[in-house]
Amino acid sequence: MERRVHGGRGATSNWLRWALMVVFIAAMLVAYAVLPIKDWLMTVARELRSLGGLGIAVYALAYASLSLVFFPAAILSITAGVTWGTFGGFSVALPSATLAATTAFVVARYLFSGKFRTWVLHRPKLHAVDRAVNAKGATLVVLLRFSPVLPFPILNYAIGLTGISTWKFMAATFFGMMPITLLWNWVGSVGAEIGGLDGTPSEVGTAKLVAGIVGGLVTVAVTFWVGRAARRAVREAEEADAAENL
Repeated sequence: MERRVHGGRGATSNWLRWALMVVFIAAMLVAYAVLPIKDWLMTVARELRSLGGLGIAVYALAYASLSLVFFPAAILSITAGVTWGTFGGFSVALPSATLAATTAFVVARYLFSGKFRTWVLHRPKLHAVDRAVNAKGATLVVLLRFSPVLPFPILNYAIGLTGISTWKFMAATFFGMMPITLLWNWVGSVGAEIGGLDGTPSEVGTAKLVAGIVGGLVTVAVTFWVGRAARRAVREAEEADAAENL
């Protein structure tokens, strides 16, 4: 009986997470039209475009640096969509996200050790991630990228404290980040058209809007479905920890 109650709460929490993400997407689109964030993003996008190839390097460096201080990765991916469009932004944002994640991973692995590592892993959720990744390896890292078990920056640091190799982490992050990164790039691309990045606001084509909405819903559905495995693995690790501490 206790497990069913726990599962019910977990299901409610998961649906709440995804509902909040949908609200966030809608809020970002509205923000492009009515808030200064539109002007900020447009200014950044124009500056990055004006730099040509150097703009990509600047973006990647900024992504890695800002992620280290817990800046939301979603906004960084949206910025790529504003600047280079859906697929152009995807080709820039995905490697940048992988670089950013790996930077935090390496920092955690080589600087956060000893007593600090013990203190961090004393937190039940982080210790459960550590235990689950050590048991399941790169497969779980891919699944964790599909599931909002922990925010992007925190997850990078947390996995850096596990025993997974750097190359496996990079590969798992690259493939696991694909769906959500593409979704945020589309949001940014639509916002750029609404806001008029090239000087004149334009209407978003019906085909692009429908394709984006359908793709976004599919992404959310697949992410939710696949992410259940990650959440289940972390939950089992938490339960194992609790049982050992009895």
